[in-house]
Amino acid sequence: MSVTVHVTGASPLKMNVEKTQFSGGSNIGVATPEQYGAKGDGVNDDAPALKAALESGKPVVLTQDLHLFSTIITRDKDIFLDGQGHTLFLHGADMDGNTASGGTGGQCIDVGATWNEGIIDDADVVIYTEDAGYNPTNPAFPEKSWYRRGYLSYHGFNPTPDKEVYEHYTTRSWREVRVDFHNVNFVGDHTDGLKYLRLNLVCNSNVDNCTFLCTTIDGAAIGVKVDYGYNVMLTRIRCEGFTCKTARSILSTGYGIQAIGDAILISNCIMKNCKNHINIGGGSGGAGIFTTGAIIDNVVLQTTDTGEYTADGSDDKLYQQMLDLHEGCHHPIINNVILEYENAMGEDNWGTMIHLSCPEATVSNVFCRFQQAYGGPDGSFAICYFGFGPLVKRMEFNNVHAQNCYLFPHGWSYESGSAYSANYIREIRINGGEIGGIYGDRKQASGLVKVRLNNVRIGGSVRCAHLYADSCVFKNENQMVSKEQIEIEQEGFFTNCDIWGYTLGGYKKSKPLIKAPPNSVWMTNCILRKPLDVQLFKTEQTHLVNNAIYDLYGLVLGSKTSEVYSDGDECELDKFNLW
Repeated sequence: MSVTVHVTGASPLKMNVEKTQFSGGSNIGVATPEQYGAKGDGVNDDAPALKAALESGKPVVLTQDLHLFSTIITRDKDIFLDGQGHTLFLHGADMDGNTASGGTGGQCIDVGATWNEGIIDDADVVIYTEDAGYNPTNPAFPEKSWYRRGYLSYHGFNPTPDKEVYEHYTTRSWREVRVDFHNVNFVGDHTDGLKYLRLNLVCNSNVDNCTFLCTTIDGAAIGVKVDYGYNVMLTRIRCEGFTCKTARSILSTGYGIQAIGDAILISNCIMKNCKNHINIGGGSGGAGIFTTGAIIDNVVLQTTDTGEYTADGSDDKLYQQMLDLHEGCHHPIINNVILEYENAMGEDNWGTMIHLSCPEATVSNVFCRFQQAYGGPDGSFAICYFGFGPLVKRMEFNNVHAQNCYLFPHGWSYESGSAYSANYIREIRINGGEIGGIYGDRKQASGLVKVRLNNVRIGGSVRCAHLYADSCVFKNENQMVSKEQIEIEQEGFFTNCDIWGYTLGGYKKSKPLIKAPPNSVWMTNCILRKPLDVQLFKTEQTHLVNNAIYDLYGLVLGSKTSEVYSDGDECELDKFNLW
């Protein structure tokens, strides 16, 4: 079977699937919805016939497009459906849970296993969940967190570290159910608050080469959702238009893909114009387990030709962030991701590209592209960011190209309910690539303990507590966020770096190039340069070896000929070679 993906600018992405017969050309031994009364005429409801075919115990193939006017729910049945490129039209106005009809959310197609309280005989999967909520910023206020720690155990395997021991916990279990959907298009209308396909308690399952498209402004809740799964592959999926617009006050959703479980793979997918394109480790009343072994590879996330983009998902804005990894996502691997932000408007100059609330993550080969992206009515450019939540400890970025994207290591205090009042991140490593800057919280910069940069170009300002930079270029082309090019709260180490100053618009001279405590900067084999007025250091720095100052014209020396910082202490010019 051949699959071709055509990408042309900002036009819709199309998947052309060659229709093939099931099992190498024979449909003998398979079920079709027509055998159970499906008409496919757009008038009659084909949902009962499709449900009967799915529960027949046979592989199911579609031979024509079908129209579903009611919800399909199956439990404890292995399912295989090959759509052969046909479409399931989801007419959601009368489906269970439609929020436009007074419901509180529901599914169009819901397949999987049944929960059992406790550990049943012959259970394949057991979930252990702490009874108390987990508040990382203040353990004394567990009720102010939606997050509960836990893990999914498949045939006795425990994926969490040994130190994760829970004194009070609840167990639930289920017997293995496998679900496979292939080559199906899901196209919905009037699907307010509905999930198109829900995989509930499934193992060793796959959704492949499927399209999920919301065609009406209502904005459905989720394209495909995995509710507690083990070894689930979501491959070659396209989702578009899931904003949950009319049900935002009822459901905190609007995702192309949402997944919770162990060993989740999302690969070769295209997401467009969803509130959150991909969400892992959240939902279902909060992450009830650690989502371990999650891999996101080769995905394209697009926000194009949209209304306003908001950082907090407020009701009056359609879009929030492209990639959202919640507290329950334990060390995901993100690789080969393209983020496209085109002809979109951010709120107060900001939009979110990636939000990471998980304890650790590795992000590699990410390319962010901005075209005609504006921050507000004044036409200012939208600077997007990678945000971090309260559980974050360590993040590693490899070969990330995000010229106008800042890293915002901000935390959240559940006790005070105020953003930026707590910050628990311990370390960020960036190896190769280009980013807009790193913006630690000025009120509590010590929260961001270490930033390690290797062969990185920084296009904006940097603010953190400890900075280790090797073979980097610092050039504040964005001229945003911090008045200093580099602001360090505790100590900084620079080797083989090229550091440019800049002049603030409308000012006679700029702020210092580097602001740091006295004698806290170690600098070796670096070049500092800028042809306009520039102050090198805010305070005295003596740990400077074999560095150079280029473009000396306009250097601000102050009242003393040896002064190259602004607070009256001396910094010997013989620490530099001057040009």
